[in-house]
Amino acid sequence: MKSKGLNIFIIAALSISLLASSAPVYAATNSVSQIISQIQNSLQRSSCASGGDTAFSCNNLLSQRQTNFGGNIGAQGSDNKWGGSKATQILSQQQSSNQRSSCASGGDTAFSCNNLLSQRQTNFGGNIGAQGGDDRWSGYRDGYWSGGFIGQSQSSNQQSNCNSGGSTVGSCNNFNDQSQVNYGSNLFSQR
Repeated sequence: MKSKGLNIFIIAALSISLLASSAPVYAATNSVSQIISQIQNSLQRSSCASGGDTAFSCNNLLSQRQTNFGGNIGAQGSDNKWGGSKATQILSQQQSSNQRSSCASGGDTAFSCNNLLSQRQTNFGGNIGAQGGDDRWSGYRDGYWSGGFIGQSQSSNQQSNCNSGGSTVGSCNNFNDQSQVNYGSNLFSQR
């Protein structure tokens, strides 16, 4: 009775090993990543407390500039029967700003606690990629996959607060000027 159970166990183990050995084996794909990234972060805080007048004080001024002339160029080839290749090219520009100003005056508050922000992003770069080979399969898993991304992002947070015993002239204002210009493009060729 024990030998019968042992025989069943051996047959089951051999069957599993045969099934596993007959499964297709995929070769590893070629992978290339190219990234150009520009990041700017800023935090500005100012606070004024005066028993008299507050004039031309506690202002936050910020200017951020990003200009990119570079690009990504990549080429891949594969004669792999089962594997393919993957290419990712990224151009990224990011700017973020946080400005806070606060004024407390016993007298007048004039031209104080203002937040001024200027952000500019200009991209002249692009992504160019070429892939080719004798791969028999298509799709991301076995064949060729290309991705080109151009991203520009800007974020701003501005807060101002004024408490005055007198007048508040030209104070606690938020000015925000942002622009994004992209001349780049994505160009890919696959065979």
